[in-house]
Amino acid sequence: MSFFEGFQFENENENENENENENENEFSLFRDCILFLIDGSFQMLNSSTSNIEIALKCFLFTLTDKIATNPSDMTALCFFNSKNEKNLNGFSNIYVLYDFQKPSIKRIKEVINFTSKNTNEQYSLQIGSSDDNSKTTFEQVLIACSTLFSSNQDANKADYKRIFIFTNNDSPNNFDNQLNEKSYEIGTKLMNSGIVFELFALDQNFQLENFYENFLFPKNDLNLQTRNAFVKLNENYVEDLYAQVRRKEHQIKSIANIPMKLPGNLEISIKVYPVIKKNPKKNLVWLNPNNLNQQLEKRTVWVSKTTDQIHRQSQIGQYCEYDGTQIPLTNDELSLLKYYSQPCLDIFGFKSKNYLKFLYNISTSFLVYPNEYLQEGSSTLLSTLYQKMIEKNVIAIGFYLPKEGFEKILIALVPLQEKKDQNDDLILQKGFGLIPLPYSDDIRKIPLKPLNYPNQIQNSIQNSIDFIQKFQINFDSWDFEDPALQQFYLKLHQLALSNHFSILNSNSNSNSNSNSNEIIDRIKPDSERIGKYSKLFSNFDQSINECVNKDNKEEKEKKKKKKKKKKKKTKRKEKKRKRNQKKIKEKKIKKERKRIYYLKDILPIFFILLY
Repeated sequence: MSFFEGFQFENENENENENENENENEFSLFRDCILFLIDGSFQMLNSSTSNIEIALKCFLFTLTDKIATNPSDMTALCFFNSKNEKNLNGFSNIYVLYDFQKPSIKRIKEVINFTSKNTNEQYSLQIGSSDDNSKTTFEQVLIACSTLFSSNQDANKADYKRIFIFTNNDSPNNFDNQLNEKSYEIGTKLMNSGIVFELFALDQNFQLENFYENFLFPKNDLNLQTRNAFVKLNENYVEDLYAQVRRKEHQIKSIANIPMKLPGNLEISIKVYPVIKKNPKKNLVWLNPNNLNQQLEKRTVWVSKTTDQIHRQSQIGQYCEYDGTQIPLTNDELSLLKYYSQPCLDIFGFKSKNYLKFLYNISTSFLVYPNEYLQEGSSTLLSTLYQKMIEKNVIAIGFYLPKEGFEKILIALVPLQEKKDQNDDLILQKGFGLIPLPYSDDIRKIPLKPLNYPNQIQNSIQNSIDFIQKFQINFDSWDFEDPALQQFYLKLHQLALSNHFSILNSNSNSNSNSNSNEIIDRIKPDSERIGKYSKLFSNFDQSINECVNKDNKEEKEKKKKKKKKKKKKTKRKEKKRKRNQKKIKEKKIKKERKRIYYLKDILPIFFILLY
């Protein structure tokens, strides 16, 4: 079985007939259901930092984020190893605090009230922690989770079903192998039904191999290994936990389910996913100013410029100017002009990877994964192709047409190897990257002039090296949120939660130095760090100015030489002009003299003839 078979980004029973006119980079609507499963034992309650409080704040954080960004999503909250019980199965030590429901102001205020006071005291009074001897088995916990999903029709039919596990106990069955095997069996059934598990370990010394390694990543089933996730926390684990929960909230859906054609009449089914998608602000709904319960809708009316007659959309035509003439086009003719072929990814050859130029990536890249649901054997063939392309260090060249009516894109299909960071966290999943390439019509030759560097720049080079070394940063796009977007949702939350917002803000920023309601813009320069290296800045600036001044002196000297040459040239021209004028005058004088001499000779003869 290949590694591709583990990739299931969304429910396979999705509607394949998507709107042909929508933008290829836009996501379709889908519903995400998250069950927060929190360990309510004494170990979680009596830790140095209340782990139950941290987990509840993550739940609150998710609610407040989803009410603004994805109001159709659903969340639920369940405690296990609790003293009291409340669940449909009647299991002891399992307490379902909230069933699956869309995020609401009422629920957010309830959670705020629960966490604003002494969370441990509130939890002990309402739910409580079970004794060590009366701990529930993890098998029963999983069955209760399954019942939560199946009892809610909307949650059971959701596109994404996920369970976030918050615990500091790495062996929920107390190393009982028999209970572990039963838990593995129930967990595998839930995973095969489409549920994804994501473990958030609230202990620095959490040993994954004690139980959760075989539970989350079963060795005998590669189909499940790439779906679940384990969050490895660093020293600032509270802030990291909030960040990880936020990352897991955003899911993507494929933008194209198309066949992939290979040389030799081979054809498989694939899915295409966007790597980057601009996260827009939530659309505003227009309301009637006289009655705020009535929504307004926008309509477009087409009116003739000359007759003011209103026309329907079906009556409207278009024209295209060609060779000075206007060629009218109907909608059917326009669709024929845009039609190339059926949507597909057509590979027509291979090329060495060294020929792929970085500058030729003209737009956002995509990821390609097989669609085993539509065509069996797609995973095996694509996995074999991946291995061979890695061995030979080649890329595939072809055409990509996501939907009918779209332009055909020249692409490079690049095999991506798995990459991990220093903490062994996955940065890049192995698979195929789809990189758009330019056509010959799109390439522009820029007439760049060669740069003239000053002769003596060794001092500035050394200062530049020091400057760069001191200001190296660990850059990660995940660390930079859009400040305008965050400010928009902050104000929206503030309006929605009114007086409760100040409590929510203090909870979400408990580890932050700022207590204000303003978003921290991480894009701004670090003024404190810049102040520490002010001398380095001045040296760097001074060395650059010296180089610039030297360069300016050389330019001034060149300009002076040019001016001297120009003056000499103008003097020569002036002398030449004067000589020419003198010659012209002399010629005129000669002509006048000749005329006078001629008159002197002819006048006596004229008088003689006259008399």
